[in-house]
Amino acid sequence: MAEETRIDVDMSNLPQRFNMVIGGINYNFRLRHNDYNDGLYLDCWDEDFVPIVLGEKLEYGEPIFGSVNDPRLPLINWIPYSEDGSESTVTGGNLQKTVFIYAPEDDEDETDEAADQFGDDLDDDETEENVDDDLGDEDDSSLYGTDETVDGL
Repeated sequence: MAEETRIDVDMSNLPQRFNMVIGGINYNFRLRHNDYNDGLYLDCWDEDFVPIVLGEKLEYGEPIFGSVNDPRLPLINWIPYSEDGSESTVTGGNLQKTVFIYAPEDDEDETDEAADQFGDDLDDDETEENVDDDLGDEDDSSLYGTDETVDGL
């Protein structure tokens, strides 16, 4: 089972700025509150304060920065949720009271865990011989076609 570390934020002083060293790199963060929708948003900068992601909304049960594909982002898996399951949203009123940001720390290899969770449908037992048989008997066959088959000549 995975251990979890809680990310503590001072909600009495928003916007809250903090920095963390992740993977040997210093990242700067800012948590902001939107009074209009009671939403919380996280900004991330690199160590030179170059913006990486600005305005990432904290969604209950969803990994923060989970939908952002940027190689500059720290490899984190922060997830806001309540341990008792009593909440369904992240708001300025419930963060640090009933909803907390957790950073799971897995002891297991994530690759093996994913394979166990989703089943081993990767056809690891299929050998090169079986793959070659599926292509047919033509020696000059290509999975992407040839100029003749693509142009219809």
